[in-house]
Amino acid sequence: MKNIFAKEFLPILKDLMQNLKAIENSEDLSYINSILSYIIQAGEVRDETQFQEIIQTGLTKVDEEQVMTLAELYMQRGIQKGILQGKEEGEQKGEQKALRSFITELLKQNFTLDQIAKLTKLSVAEVKRLKEQIH
Repeated sequence: MKNIFAKEFLPILKDLMQNLKAIENSEDLSYINSILSYIIQAGEVRDETQFQEIIQTGLTKVDEEQVMTLAELYMQRGIQKGILQGKEEGEQKGEQKALRSFITELLKQNFTLDQIAKLTKLSVAEVKRLKEQIH
């Protein structure tokens, strides 16, 4: 388990195939499915097609249904990444909107660009750019 913290699992999977083949010959396919599922969920598989090819060429008893289950895990992981990315983008947009609103309010109260920069921890140039976008 020296590679447990490795991000990319394809090189490790190639090395692991002999051991998985021995497990496959012992008819314990559930253990293989657990290992492959773990790799998908915990690691990073950059080339999913190559991952499936390694499995299909290295293991003869892993059927199409099991490979499709792995594909579903890919999709689920992709959806989770998309949701997280969307949430982060939404938070950034919300922070920008709140900052603009705050700067607008400070400008209405006749704060100087220097004062706004100090309060918002932005540079004077950034505050000036935002002021131009607001007006």
